[in-house]
Amino acid sequence: GKVSSFAKLDVEQIWALQVHKGRLLAATGPKGQLWSLALDGSGARVVLDSSEKDLLSMIEVDGEILVGTSPGANILQLSDAEPSGRLIHD
Repeated sequence: GKVSSFAKLDVEQIWALQVHKGRLLAATGPKGQLWSLALDGSGARVVLDSSEKDLLSMIEVDGEILVGTSPGANILQLSDAEPSGRLIHD
């Protein structure tokens, strides 16, 4: 088959991907950003801009997204109520 670009993100690494509420989330580095895209790759936007270098891991738990960071080894919780993230473990 033919290879084509899915989406263009201004990042160097994508560490984790998660489908959440009909969108694709991408945990990235080295700017520590969480991107949200439509499932067809369109409409890419940053939904979390962390002070950490990398967002290395991500999981959905009870409808909320948990993100693991580096180098601080923090866990951030994102929800509809707190889309900018809440530190739940340092």
